[in-house]
Amino acid sequence: MIDAEIGSAMKPLDIYCEFCSAVGLNVRYFLWCGNEAVFLSDSSHCTFTGMDNESLSFSFDSSHAVCQEIDGIRVFSSRAHEFFCLVHPSLSQIFSVGSLSPAAFLFIAYMEYTVRALNIKALLMCTELQKKNYNAYEYVRMIQNQMHEAVLKCIEAAENSFDPPTQKKLLKAASFGKVFAPDAEVARYTSTCRILRTLNNLRQARCAIPLTYYVCFFMFQDLTFVGLIEYLVECGEYSIAVACCRCLRVNEEEGVNRVVMHWATENVRNESLSDDLIVSQIRAKSAEFPNLSKAAIAEIAVKFKRTELAAKLLNYEGNLASQVLMLMTLGRKEKALARAAQSKDPELICFVILKLIHSMEKLCDFDLLIRNFEIPFTLYKLYIREDNPQQLKYVFEETDDFLGQAEYHLKRCVEQSLFDVTGKIESAKAAQKCFAVAKDDFFTSQMADYFKLLNLQAEMEEKYGEMFVDCSLRETVKRLFLANEAARAEEMQKQFKISDSQ
Repeated sequence: MIDAEIGSAMKPLDIYCEFCSAVGLNVRYFLWCGNEAVFLSDSSHCTFTGMDNESLSFSFDSSHAVCQEIDGIRVFSSRAHEFFCLVHPSLSQIFSVGSLSPAAFLFIAYMEYTVRALNIKALLMCTELQKKNYNAYEYVRMIQNQMHEAVLKCIEAAENSFDPPTQKKLLKAASFGKVFAPDAEVARYTSTCRILRTLNNLRQARCAIPLTYYVCFFMFQDLTFVGLIEYLVECGEYSIAVACCRCLRVNEEEGVNRVVMHWATENVRNESLSDDLIVSQIRAKSAEFPNLSKAAIAEIAVKFKRTELAAKLLNYEGNLASQVLMLMTLGRKEKALARAAQSKDPELICFVILKLIHSMEKLCDFDLLIRNFEIPFTLYKLYIREDNPQQLKYVFEETDDFLGQAEYHLKRCVEQSLFDVTGKIESAKAAQKCFAVAKDDFFTSQMADYFKLLNLQAEMEEKYGEMFVDCSLRETVKRLFLANEAARAEEMQKQFKISDSQ
């Protein structure tokens, strides 16, 4: 194997090793396997050769295709999907015959410590068990100062093993070592357990994704495992995708929620499924996934022109704001207004009111609709009181709200210009009439007095050429006395029942 060092164009090549391959001249694949081995193959034979000049050769029973990965070689044939990679150094350190590494001693210590008798007779042999435990602690004592390194190597070996029973033994050995070094690789130990649980499920025949720990952790970690979840979702393995999201602690929005939404989308797209069946399936999933948004699924249903399905889904949406927005999109205006009223959220109700005002062609149709809902109708009147007073008057007249009409005319009377005396008088007269119809005796009498006062003030203005309108009753009487109209002033005192002290 020849490797060129990067440097000047004329720098000589360094020869690391040379080997003779069993593969003939018709080389079909020549690929790297990791960083320290190469793979050669023709149509029926292949060879792995490392930099130490050790080789491994075998034959293929059928045609095959080979794909190079970052840390290994993936071989596809008509019968199998195989992955080849170099044995990790941590595994060699632990399982090599006669290994003296701290990790090997820790593993042996754990195995000695966990030895148990296989029958009742052996259980009575306490001396033998004590001897085994003594051997375990002797191994621990030998590596006491290297316990952190031993724990780390056991964890690394578990990460790079493809055999679940071996993984468990290695992780338990690491856990055993942590008893003597409690702060050794705590975070890595827990993350390794979670990732290996995921990888072992992915390597099963159902998924057949023989990922290595290196690819899963170091490559997918930057993407928060989204790439892996995306692959599972596209394969339709929703249950495994959800389990992976939870085990790997992927952000809920990018993980579980996204997987469930993809599942729901596929169901909605499937025209062979009835609306009722889809609704029942989604409701069943809601028990497991309480954050599942029916409004979001309804929006997807609208895109696929399944409006009836969308409407049925919205009946089970817990978020009233989302439900109202989608009902507006579906054109279910009355139902949207009813749900907004049910929420008793002023902002949501006002939002629906404004949307309906701008979407309905005839405002009178909107008035007929909104008066059926008490809270929205009250907020609507508050809105048009400032924005469209004339429309408010129309609403009061249509609903026979005479007190509201009287309030409107009274406000108009107060707001009219001092120079428009006739308009003030007409508004006051209209307000008095409305109070009378509403059978409000107090305000009727008050408006009658105010109407008389306005007429008198109008006469005074015409006679003296001074501003009398909008003056108080006391001020008006005072001005009459100053104008030498004592008789008229006394007449007003009697008419409006003003005492001398006033």
